[in-house]
Amino acid sequence: MTGDGPRLAVVLVVDQMRADYLDRFAHLFDGGFARLLASGAVFTDAHHDHAVTSTAPGHATIATGTFPATHGIVANDFFDRNEDRSVYSGLDEEAPLLGFPDAAGRSPRRLRREGLADWLKGSYSSGKVVSVALKDRSAIMMGGHRPDLAYWYRAAARGLVTSRYYADDHPAWLATLGLPVLIEEFYREGWDRSREIEVYDASREDDFPGEYREGFRTFPYVFSEREGMADEDSGGPGPGFYDFLPYTPLGDDVVFTFAMRAVQEEALGADETPDVLFSWGSSSTSSMSRLGRMDGSWCYPRITGPHPCRRSWRVGEWKMHAGFRRVSGGRRGKRQSPVRRRWQDSKRSLRYAGFLVRSFAEIWTESHWTRSPPRWHESWRQ
Repeated sequence: MTGDGPRLAVVLVVDQMRADYLDRFAHLFDGGFARLLASGAVFTDAHHDHAVTSTAPGHATIATGTFPATHGIVANDFFDRNEDRSVYSGLDEEAPLLGFPDAAGRSPRRLRREGLADWLKGSYSSGKVVSVALKDRSAIMMGGHRPDLAYWYRAAARGLVTSRYYADDHPAWLATLGLPVLIEEFYREGWDRSREIEVYDASREDDFPGEYREGFRTFPYVFSEREGMADEDSGGPGPGFYDFLPYTPLGDDVVFTFAMRAVQEEALGADETPDVLFSWGSSSTSSMSRLGRMDGSWCYPRITGPHPCRRSWRVGEWKMHAGFRRVSGGRRGKRQSPVRRRWQDSKRSLRYAGFLVRSFAEIWTESHWTRSPPRWHESWRQ
């Protein structure tokens, strides 16, 4: 692809990020979210039209543009009639994890449809696809069947892992990523509010039912003093801390540290052939604080220089134009015949593919942000 065509499509999914957060916390954003809201494409009436928006079916639907009945991932865990048992959506016993041969294997073999990443690979054999997430099912479903890299967090590994479906060895640069240092620093320094207490008036109270288990719901977090968080021998982070890591901003920092390094080391968007980067974040715990850090405007005062929470949404000299897809509950429509439903499903796939390509992959070489005024869309289903 040459000329003004896309060089890198970046698909960023924020799990459990309600649509109203963009308005509710808008006055607090001055980083990446603010830029996308001001200069991107915002879809104010976009929906998942399937019944259950669990992680695996939701990500598979985003990646393929088809309903769970079509792409086959109907839940995180579901009953497989061919195997006569309940199975995990990403389970593949023939694809063991690198470094963990006794752990349950992972791959996208239960995903029945190709998606954006596979379409790119079919059109451009040299195009690269990288998918990274905290949850294995997120990275697996978004990356499709032929990604170059697919990584996810595993507490037992104290870092990111992949399976032999994707590679026989890790890329050399993974060992120099510095995740152990990042994790150790967060553990030692703890987790506290990064802004003044008054700022949090836009959020709920610090402690309320429905958050993480009792005893782990209030600031500040001095991890060495929390039950089960410290290693009894070394005094450093223990198994309990690594289990809790995905519920903290550190989880997002781990994912984005990998994503930014992959852009550099894999030269994503560096040539005329388009590439795709899938990344997953979470706003499920202390959402206001996590979204502020994800926006890049809520770094701790002690942090200076390059840091995951100072993301500039820049890829080398190439700027990214991305669109928010506000996700809300699906609406039940009138019953349709199976033939008509399949036809509608096919049309939705084509429209959704166009939506992703247009909204996530418009990258150009201007030295400054030029997209003005923003485009506001009622729905991609027109």
